[in-house]
Amino acid sequence: MNAEKRCRELEEKTEKLAALLDSIKREFDELQNLMSEPCCLPNTRITMNRSKKEDELLVTGWHASEKGFRWGGKDREHPTIAFNVSPNRSYRLDMKIFVPDAIAGSTIKIVANDTEIDSFVSEGQIKKSVCIPPELLKSGRLRIVFESDFWDPNKIDKNLESRTLSMAFNHIELIES
Repeated sequence: MNAEKRCRELEEKTEKLAALLDSIKREFDELQNLMSEPCCLPNTRITMNRSKKEDELLVTGWHASEKGFRWGGKDREHPTIAFNVSPNRSYRLDMKIFVPDAIAGSTIKIVANDTEIDSFVSEGQIKKSVCIPPELLKSGRLRIVFESDFWDPNKIDKNLESRTLSMAFNHIELIES
């Protein structure tokens, strides 16, 4: 009887070890996937110039760089950026943007990982800082969407090209605080 009981105990321990090894392998695979994605180091600055490193952080809704700035609103999508970050740490997002007269007076929202972290009404050239709470960063990923109205320069002046725009961005900087 003791031998049978001991055998069952060893089988149970073997099953638990196998499950633990599977769990470790899954975590290792997830870590390898994270490491292959674009990474953000503290104090990452996106200057809106053409560079492969910056382009990897600009997810959707961005027009090509135009001499040190970029318009958002391409394909009627809100400009979106994404970073890998250190989980549960605090970050601040600093930016310099231009809100054209065509959308002045409308509400602009900044959304981090599907949570609105700021909204404001503005026009012209502005500098803005927004704190990103650590509880939004538990996954180690940060996805920021800049929601605003869209406009078409051609509807204001027929001599201008027709394209969908939102705001113009001079730079965006993510700073660990």
